[in-house]
Amino acid sequence: MRFTLYIFKGLHYAFIVAVLAERSQSTYHLIALIIALFLIAYTYRHTPIKKVTYTFSDALNVVFVLLGALATFALSVETSLNTVFVASALGLLGAFIPKHKLFKEAPAALYCGTFIGMTSTLVANGYLFIAFAGALGGLVYIIAMPFLNGFGGKLGTIAFGGVAFATLFIYLTNLVY
Repeated sequence: MRFTLYIFKGLHYAFIVAVLAERSQSTYHLIALIIALFLIAYTYRHTPIKKVTYTFSDALNVVFVLLGALATFALSVETSLNTVFVASALGLLGAFIPKHKLFKEAPAALYCGTFIGMTSTLVANGYLFIAFAGALGGLVYIIAMPFLNGFGGKLGTIAFGGVAFATLFIYLTNLVY
């Protein structure tokens, strides 16, 4: 369980470093991001870890992350709709998923997928990349379930992880998709 916490912690740090590399022109951005790194480190030192037993509904969560990613990407690429609008609309629709014990996490999983679907076409070359990133994001989602419940930014970090892992895998394997 500690290993998965280290993976999630690494994702948070990688996300902050990516933002830092992109927006390092301003001293204020740099100071804010360094403060964020320290706050993340503090939070992880005091994060309780719950034991998790994975069930069939966790596999469904992977599917919902994948569906959210593909639906957001498809609607934003194939239509002229803004990705933020599409993601929020799908998140709203996710709130109407039937309240059943199998679908308890489905609205959050679907919404997490919408963040993956918001990936720029400069990064995501097509549906295959989004499907791969969505599946990886779904796996990160179920692995991260016991960590940071109630903390903001968890779904975005998971989405970043799915896209980052997919990009890294494609880069390391020299796959053309």
